[in-house]
Amino acid sequence: MLILIGTYEGKKHDYAIFICSGLAQLIPVECNVFVDLGFQGIETDYPELSVLMPIKKPKGGTLSQVEKKINHLIAQLRVLSENTIAGIKRLKCVTDIFRNKRPAMADTFMELACGLWNFHIEICDKSLA
Repeated sequence: MLILIGTYEGKKHDYAIFICSGLAQLIPVECNVFVDLGFQGIETDYPELSVLMPIKKPKGGTLSQVEKKINHLIAQLRVLSENTIAGIKRLKCVTDIFRNKRPAMADTFMELACGLWNFHIEICDKSLA
């Protein structure tokens, strides 16, 4: 399931945006939610969600080999999402300061950037076939 919510101005924490957006109520209970360590507290705030989050290294300690393997598997599942975000951000209009004052124009640019990324992926897939 892919969701694109409205853009947020400035440096706002991902988990704070998640809470404000009401996105948790839209996620079906049968879906797994893969998040990074920036979402600390999601498991207690939303116990109905099936959350997969990497294991945080204890302060001054180390992770066991099993914990490292779990983190590696979660990273393998999340890499496509992270690469997609990086690809969308290559279009600088979604990351640089936006000075246009027209309402919803920042959201329009984000939709265009996502559409261009999807087009790029489609073209790459066809060239590999």
